[in-house]
Amino acid sequence: MENNHKQEIIDVQDGTGKKEGFWQKIKSKINGMSKTQVILAAVAIVLVSNIAIMGASALMDRHDDLDDRLEQQLGYDVDDDDQVVVSQNNTSNSSTTTTANQTATAASQAAAAYGIALVETSELDGTYTATIFNETYTLTVKGNQATLQELEADGEQDIEQVIFDLDKKIAYVDGEAETYTFDGKTLVLTEVDNDLFDKDTITFTKQ
Repeated sequence: MENNHKQEIIDVQDGTGKKEGFWQKIKSKINGMSKTQVILAAVAIVLVSNIAIMGASALMDRHDDLDDRLEQQLGYDVDDDDQVVVSQNNTSNSSTTTTANQTATAASQAAAAYGIALVETSELDGTYTATIFNETYTLTVKGNQATLQELEADGEQDIEQVIFDLDKKIAYVDGEAETYTFDGKTLVLTEVDNDLFDKDTITFTKQ
C-alpha cells in the first residue's frame, strides 16, 4: 500500500471562504474584543511606547555625558570639526610662539655675554646667500642678530646663531668670532683664528 506524503498549506478563511490577510486577521481579532479589552490594549501600547521613549532618552543623556567628559579631556568639542581645527591651529601657533621666544632669549643671552646691545634694525638687514662647493649658505639678518643656515648636498642642514658687533665689525658665529665687511651688497665673513696667509672667508650676496 503506497503512502503519499504531501505538504498541506492551510489558509485562514473568513465565513465567505475568502483568505484573510494579516491586517484582516488583526481587524477580526479587534472586532471580537470587548470595549474594555480594547481600552486595556491601547493603554498597554501607550505604556510600551513611553517606556521605549524613556529608554532612548536615557541613552541619549548618557551619550551626551560621555561626550562632555571626552571634550574636557581633549580640550575641544568632539562634535564640531571646525573647533578641532581651531584647537590644532592654536596649538601650532603656541608652539611657534614658544620657539620664537626661546630664540629671542638665546640671542639676548649671547649678546649680553659678548657685551653687545641688540638693535631692531641696521644696514645689514636682509637675506644673503653663498655657495661653497656643494654647500649652500643662507644668512638672514635683522638688526644685529641673524641665523645662518648651512644646507649640504645630501639634504642635511645646520642652523647657527650670529650676533654682530656693529661698532667693532665682528660677527660671532655660534660663539666663534669672525670679522666682517659690508659694501651694501656683499657681506664677507672672515675667520679670525686662521693662519694669516690662509684665512677662510665666505662671501654672501644680498638677495
